[in-house]
Amino acid sequence: MYFINTRKKLTSNTFLLHLLPAGAVLITMLGLTLLSWRNADQAYNAERQSSISSTVSETKSSITDRLESYRLVLLGASGLFVSSDEVTRSEWEKFIKSFDIQRNYPGVQGLGFMRSATRAELPDLIRQIHADGFPDSKIHPSLEGNEFAITMYFVPEHAPGIGYNMLSHPSRRSALKSAKETGKATISDKVLYTKTEMPFSGVGFSMYSPVNRNSAEQKRSPADRDLQGYVFAPFLANEFFNTALEHNSSANHGLRIYDGTAEAGNLLFETDNFASLNDERSIRHIETIKLFGQEWMLDFRFSPNIIAETTRDRPLGALVAGTMLSVLLSGFVLTLLIARTRVLAHNKQTEVQSAKDELLSLASHQLRTPATSVKQYVGMVLEGFAGKLSPQQKALLDKAYESNERQLHIINEILYVAKIDAKGIVLTPRRLDINTLLRELTQELSVTAKKSRQKIRLQMPLKHIYIEADEHGLRMALENLISNALKYSYEGTTVNIKLTSTKDDVRILVRDRGVGIDADDIPLLFQRFSRIPNELSRQTSGSGIGLYLSQQLVEMHHGKIDVLSVKDKGTTFTVIIPKVFKSE
Repeated sequence: MYFINTRKKLTSNTFLLHLLPAGAVLITMLGLTLLSWRNADQAYNAERQSSISSTVSETKSSITDRLESYRLVLLGASGLFVSSDEVTRSEWEKFIKSFDIQRNYPGVQGLGFMRSATRAELPDLIRQIHADGFPDSKIHPSLEGNEFAITMYFVPEHAPGIGYNMLSHPSRRSALKSAKETGKATISDKVLYTKTEMPFSGVGFSMYSPVNRNSAEQKRSPADRDLQGYVFAPFLANEFFNTALEHNSSANHGLRIYDGTAEAGNLLFETDNFASLNDERSIRHIETIKLFGQEWMLDFRFSPNIIAETTRDRPLGALVAGTMLSVLLSGFVLTLLIARTRVLAHNKQTEVQSAKDELLSLASHQLRTPATSVKQYVGMVLEGFAGKLSPQQKALLDKAYESNERQLHIINEILYVAKIDAKGIVLTPRRLDINTLLRELTQELSVTAKKSRQKIRLQMPLKHIYIEADEHGLRMALENLISNALKYSYEGTTVNIKLTSTKDDVRILVRDRGVGIDADDIPLLFQRFSRIPNELSRQTSGSGIGLYLSQQLVEMHHGKIDVLSVKDKGTTFTVIIPKVFKSE
């Protein structure tokens, strides 16, 4: 016989031993999963960076190539002035029209020429402008200083812009100075164009290329050349960049271009989708580009969708799949270990139980014979076959007889259990009055109940209920349940027995107000030779096989026993027996 707490401890320790190899498998697999995830994530980041770098490179190339084509146009226009002592307005317009600017060079707003002059040369320039058909034009907007860059020609023609002094604008003045000093084409800072200077308005920039007097001048250093003026091309930023980047546009990236630093006042251009991509999920990339003396900052926003969905999901897929595989594999190992342990334990238990049953059967048979003889001889003495007994002798013999009866009862139960386990019990069902059986049982056990000042109360229908059952087996099962209820109930309490009937079965409820049973212990109630530790189990004797025997006998009737218990409040056993016995 053993107590259930010890069994729980052993089971828990065995489970922990199973967890060790399963846990090792889980940790190993998770480590491999993390490594796989890391590799997939690195591959994803590398592919994403490659895609970003490719987009950035293509964007820079598109802008550079487009501006280079305009530089070549300006260089050709400069050559016109170098090859001729004087270029007239009609010659300029004819030359520019040969480029077919609108079709071959989209993005540029026109081409112009400005004359570099001193204050003393201004009257001659004004007379030339008037002679060219602009009698109302004048030098504007400023006459301060001694250096001027006056717009003489512009295609398409724009009268308000003729005579405009480019050096009056700070960003243009800086670009013209750089072009003069380097002798190369230069781009201005951000410019806000108005109708007073150009036939269009808006934010943009200009490209300037210096024009010297003759080809011999080209061999001298820029500082020593005799500057004649500048050819220039103005651009509206939105139109220029949209045209330059039309083959690089994508829904998966947006772009802002700043003149210098990323400040609102320096913004030159923004794609239509930039605002929608400017969120916490987007990938930001900053790049600078230096062209013709100007530095622009390219502020990219890339959508996570820049990489194909299958590639984006690869790291997460590796992590999820690896984790699931790790859990499944470790679970499989754990299940395999538990199953193997259960098989080994079952085989061992079968061997032990077989040996135990043989030992119990042998021991019980050996014990039953002398116990039966003791019962017979003590009974004969009590009946007076050996002469008259004194009161003290009779009392002692009565106690001996009762003790021997308890021993015989236990021996009979053990033998009965051994027969059940060996499939040696065959039930003999017959028509049985369950009302009468319960009444007889309660009357017999009431004697035992009175010794502990307990009561047994029986409730059943007035109409007798008949079932098909083995009377001896069912009586033994119910007797054990009622005796158990009395044994684990406190003095002065009542054990209630209630019989109810349905169409197909009968139900016998045995309810006590005793110590109760923990919910965790209920599944172990019906095990052989087990007793649940409580304050009454240590005060009462028992073999630990009564409930096991009851369950086996009820199940042989194709019934079952339900248990409902609350610690310290009592227990209810419900025996459910079919009315008709079904043969195997």
